Amino acid sequence: MKVAISTAAVAIVCAGCAGYRGAAGSPGGVETKRVEGTTVEIPREASGIFAEITKHQAELKAAVESNQLNQASDHAAAIRELAGRIPQRATYENKPEVGTTVQKISKATKEIQAASAAGSEADLQTQLARLDELIQKMQADFRPL
Repeated sequence: MKVAISTAAVAIVCAGCAGYRGAAGSPGGVETKRVEGTTVEIPREASGIFAEITKHQAELKAAVESNQLNQASDHAAAIRELAGRIPQRATYENKPEVGTTVQKISKATKEIQAASAAGSEADLQTQLARLDELIQKMQADFRPL
């Protein structure tokens, strides 16, 4: 049995994949999303999301150390977006605990953004330390589907 697929049908199917592109080492691809002042790559796999969080966490610290506070705010927003994708990839039993930690991460990243806007170095350092602890907790507590 032969099946004919028209170019229009392929275009319709592919239109649903508009935010995704293939990525090496990521079989499911990566969603790109504009979040506040930055573009965030959101892998479909939890391991890829954790890698992106780690990358943005390092860039956040570097931005704070070099006093580039607008970039610090962008990285905080990226971490919040990425962390928000983790609970849906956790086991049913694990989802509430991970979700609570993600809410705390969201609050910490918003406080980092507020401290960046205010130029408060002390508040930034406090919130960075808190964010580090919360991300470590989320990674330790996470159990994938």
